[in-house]
Amino acid sequence: MITHQILLLLLAGYIVFSIDKKQNYFPVPVVLVLLGIILSFVPIFQGITITKEIIFNVFLPALLFISSYSFSVQALKKNKWLIGGMGTVGLMFTVAILGLSIYAVGNLFINLSLIGSLLIAGILSPTDPVSVVSDFKKFY
Repeated sequence: MITHQILLLLLAGYIVFSIDKKQNYFPVPVVLVLLGIILSFVPIFQGITITKEIIFNVFLPALLFISSYSFSVQALKKNKWLIGGMGTVGLMFTVAILGLSIYAVGNLFINLSLIGSLLIAGILSPTDPVSVVSDFKKFY
């Protein structure tokens, strides 16, 4: 990407971020998708190619940590044991239960190993950041 394209995209993201800070219940994901569709028709952005490096190094961190600015450090300190426990033991328990379920049901249709079932469960188990953020906003 060329520098002026990156600066224009950052400006668009900053404008959406500023509107989000001022408005309650502003649908940021919907607005960003619509903005992306609109920008795809602008001639200056038609030559952009998205590579796996851009996805993993630019888009993914921004999507995963977009709401971290809104949570206080005091709330994190207050609930550190619950967050740590659910983030480790709870996730491993979920992977184990889902993996065993996939293994039991999956072997009715295809030959699937236990390791393969646990791998599929590991891919499917991480929590959805959008639902977690909406739950946090209810309590804090």
